[in-house]
Amino acid sequence: MPLAEIVRLERSGLGFRARNAVKGLAIILALLAVAGMIFGWWGLETVSGRRHFDEMAGMIPLFAGFGSIVLLLVAAVLFFLARR
Repeated sequence: MPLAEIVRLERSGLGFRARNAVKGLAIILALLAVAGMIFGWWGLETVSGRRHFDEMAGMIPLFAGFGSIVLLLVAAVLFFLARR
């Protein structure tokens, strides 16, 4: 993006609103990631979770936990880029 376009967006206030929207998205993704990690921990580490997800069904909380870690990293990158 050319520098003149960036300056124009900053002066119009669109850049500020876009950064706030990306920050909000990053926060929502981070909260979803935390919820997924809690679900993964519950499914793998608690007695009731292991009873509910027995044998091969135990892959569901395992992959939910791994996916949540990736989602949290994406949220962190988005938040970092929105702050720049």
